[in-house]
Amino acid sequence: LTGAKELAEELKTADSKRLRKRKGQFNYESNDEPIIDPKEAYRVECFNQVWDKAELSLETKFEQLKRHTDLFGFLGKFQN
Repeated sequence: LTGAKELAEELKTADSKRLRKRKGQFNYESNDEPIIDPKEAYRVECFNQVWDKAELSLETKFEQLKRHTDLFGFLGKFQN
């Protein structure tokens, strides 16, 4: 093992992680390639998930507001 490390240092090879491949169990699963670009990986793994949750939350709030307006909207139409 130490001989391999010394040889790698002499050849000045960079440490690189091997990308794992998962075997798909179903035919409909796509053969996704791993995302190498860090900005793209951040967008896919973090930003898109936060965006989806925020969008779903806003949709839920506006649907609830519409239901309340439909039920209790007549209360705002009273005049003195």
